[in-house]
Amino acid sequence: MNANELADELDYCYGKEYPCPVSKEAATMLRQQQAEIEALKEKLIMEEESYILLDEECLFAKEAIKLHQAEIEALKAKTLTDEEINDFTVKIYNCRTGAESHEIVLAILRKAQEK
Repeated sequence: MNANELADELDYCYGKEYPCPVSKEAATMLRQQQAEIEALKEKLIMEEESYILLDEECLFAKEAIKLHQAEIEALKAKTLTDEEINDFTVKIYNCRTGAESHEIVLAILRKAQEK
């Protein structure tokens, strides 16, 4: 039995058999309280739905951040140490043919990709 049903009982039982202003006030109060309860339930449902949407948005944002971080890492410049650069420079100066130069350039690129 909810407050509205109890208020109806008060109106029916006490209103006809035992007319009493207090029972009428009590019935009115019970109906008001039931209306407030219903309003609070609706508000709670709306808040829960809002939290669900926010959670979904947060998950989407976190996934987007992870994706962008991975892209940033992939795009970071590959750098060689001074020692590695000097080693390749010596090899280039000592090469005799275009094919040797080509192989050295490929080695430089592979070394940079490893980093």
